[in-house]
Amino acid sequence: MAVPAVAKAAHTLWSLLPEEKKRWLLAFAGLSLLLLVVLVYTLVGALLASFEAERDVDVPSIGTGVLSPDVMRYETLVRRYAEAEGIGEYVPVLLAKMQVETRGLGNDPMQSSESGFNTRYPNVPNAIQDPEYSVEVGVKAFKQTLEMSGRDLPLAVQSYNFGPGYIAYAKDAGGHSETVAKAFSLKMANQLGWTCDDWRAPYCYGDHTYQKKVFDYLTVAPDGTVSLGGSSLAIGDLHTPLVESLFRGRMTCGIGCYAGHPGYDWGVPIGTQVYSMTGGIVVKVVDGRANNAPTGRPDYGNHIQVRYGDVQVTYAHLSPGTLRVRQGDTVKPGQPIALSGNSGNSTGPHLHVDMLKGPSFAYTIDNAVRFFDEMTASKQIAQNH
Repeated sequence: MAVPAVAKAAHTLWSLLPEEKKRWLLAFAGLSLLLLVVLVYTLVGALLASFEAERDVDVPSIGTGVLSPDVMRYETLVRRYAEAEGIGEYVPVLLAKMQVETRGLGNDPMQSSESGFNTRYPNVPNAIQDPEYSVEVGVKAFKQTLEMSGRDLPLAVQSYNFGPGYIAYAKDAGGHSETVAKAFSLKMANQLGWTCDDWRAPYCYGDHTYQKKVFDYLTVAPDGTVSLGGSSLAIGDLHTPLVESLFRGRMTCGIGCYAGHPGYDWGVPIGTQVYSMTGGIVVKVVDGRANNAPTGRPDYGNHIQVRYGDVQVTYAHLSPGTLRVRQGDTVKPGQPIALSGNSGNSTGPHLHVDMLKGPSFAYTIDNAVRFFDEMTASKQIAQNH
């Protein structure tokens, strides 16, 4: 055979080489192998990164959109029907969907006329003439997509626009992404013979960007908890510690609402984004305290304190593991710093913020700065105060 002969010749040639040459060849071979491994590792990493980018679904994510007042006036009604269906934790999603669908306007604010759950009106666009019935049907339709998708939120949201048939299609394609949504839209448009001359063309069935549009109004925490998105609102030299819609509508307890309370409380779900009201230096950070474990004594729980001139700002009862700053950090007004929670001496999920004047920064009403009163008076955005 030729192979043994070649091997024998190679062995003979190797034995004739000087030792120094052998060492050089071995070193060269080792270096070549190392470079090959690095090259393969880099290529695999690039392919994985490309795959992740292709999925186009950012969870957890922080949206920047602010819901309109017309949508927020439906919050109580949406919550009632959502809780009746056992999906109360998805109220922010339902409100965000209403914002994208109609901005809270018209008789069918959830655009649920075409849903199979609509049994009172024709199943054609805008047939529903009762806004409350639109909400009832929309909640049921979204619950269906949640259950069929296995509570895959991006998939469930996109399926509200495309219909439940998209769920199986997306799962077969490896999961929802904008690319998969485009393919489904094109497939359905071709089957139905639909054409369009707007921005969607040729993806003329539904809106393949629907999930992204809805998520622009949501904040999805690392544990999957969903709350309203938005951004901190500048009012004078300060920024709101919550998005505008929550700041103006969820204040539940002000300075002196009970004996000795020197700050303000907002009843917001665990996982709501908290923003720094001021610039300044972080002087204290406490983390690692569990949510839903009340201590029965004065206790901020997880909290951040920022020194701002002769004022100290405290953000209290935060969720463990979500604090984004450390002692000594410099923060800017409107900077995301943590997610709200229910840690420390707290009887329910909320954010407590107080501003106390120096030099002692004592926890007393006499030291309290009435920032909410001053900000809302200048902006006239208070609703529940």
